[in-house]
Amino acid sequence: KTINPPSLKIGIILGSENLPAKRWSTDKWSELCKLLLESNKSVRIFLYGTKKEVGDAHVIAHELHRDRVCDLTGKTSLPELADEFASCEIVVGCDSGGVHLANSLGTKVVVLFGPTNPQATRPCYDSPLIVIQPKDSPNEGGRAMSLISPSEVFEKCNSFWNETS
Repeated sequence: KTINPPSLKIGIILGSENLPAKRWSTDKWSELCKLLLESNKSVRIFLYGTKKEVGDAHVIAHELHRDRVCDLTGKTSLPELADEFASCEIVVGCDSGGVHLANSLGTKVVVLFGPTNPQATRPCYDSPLIVIQPKDSPNEGGRAMSLISPSEVFEKCNSFWNETS
């Protein structure tokens, strides 16, 4: 399992402000980040979120290779966040304003949908995008985020990068 090119900045958007059920757990994020970091020695993970996600980011970053993880949760203004997303090769997040911002900038986005309807609220800009829902989800959503596995997200990120690079 390898993600190419040799240097890859991956943004992870940890939260969703308006509905806690749209959030993925810290253990799932940690597992995904470990898979991404193990896939290529040049992968760097950047964690993003609001001040509400600072604790989650600390838990995740503590479990990872700290020299390859940058925690920017609660530390960026909206223009700074836009600059960050524009410099990422891929941004991964739950259905949130952050994934819409990254998509509007032309950044490759992988968005996780559980309880919300991707047909109604998916990012709408003409940029590379993958929507991931739990297996056997109805098209309009309605399943738990916990049903999405980190290994599935990793595999789709890897395929997505290789298809669009």
